[in-house]
Amino acid sequence: MALLSSRLADAGFWDILELTELQPDAHALRMAVPSGCDVTSACASACPVLHLPGTPDELQWILPPRKRRALRTAHNRAERRGRLQVKAADRSSVSDMFELLVSLHRHRWNSRAESGVLADPRVQQFHRHALPALMSANLLRLYLLEIDGQPAAAYYGFMHRNQAYGYLTGFEPAYAFESPSVILLGYVFAESICEGAHKFHFLRGREPYKYGWGAHDCWNECRVVHRISVNSHDVAQQA
Repeated sequence: MALLSSRLADAGFWDILELTELQPDAHALRMAVPSGCDVTSACASACPVLHLPGTPDELQWILPPRKRRALRTAHNRAERRGRLQVKAADRSSVSDMFELLVSLHRHRWNSRAESGVLADPRVQQFHRHALPALMSANLLRLYLLEIDGQPAAAYYGFMHRNQAYGYLTGFEPAYAFESPSVILLGYVFAESICEGAHKFHFLRGREPYKYGWGAHDCWNECRVVHRISVNSHDVAQQA
């Protein structure tokens, strides 16, 4: 950080450096202001975070009572339709499971006359290229929930340095009564705890369902570095 600050002070090709969406522990927040510059900071986006307990058994005590009831109800309804099974993607199944996620995500958003983030074929292709490397690096967490042998919901997320990140979900609208996404997220929380995660990040956005799980806002920060020009010094002195 010290070296970067020094090089920025010497480089003459920039006037404004915008560092956006910095997490609270980002190194860039601690970078010294380059010589000849001013810095301003402001809140950026809210990123709700659920603090996880030490064991899956303790999960019920940190979830809001309403969500605990919803989770029990979802399990009861789903089990009346058939056997529940959660499958985790491996090297041989990751491609097929991603295609199921795309399908479930599309069905979910089409039922609301919307498209969703995977509607663009270029976005889908990006993920198809990225998934093998994410799997090799042990970052990817891709799960499929089946009810009576049929795909009901899918989850796409990440795990890194004892923290879990929920990126995307999709579910089959025909199973809306059974709330399969609720069941699958409950499973993901428990699995994340078993892997040593102490936080689950819902990522940017203040969608109500995140707070329904008991998440609390964690604010990203925007830091903007301005080069102080000679003219601006003159103006300040005249003022």
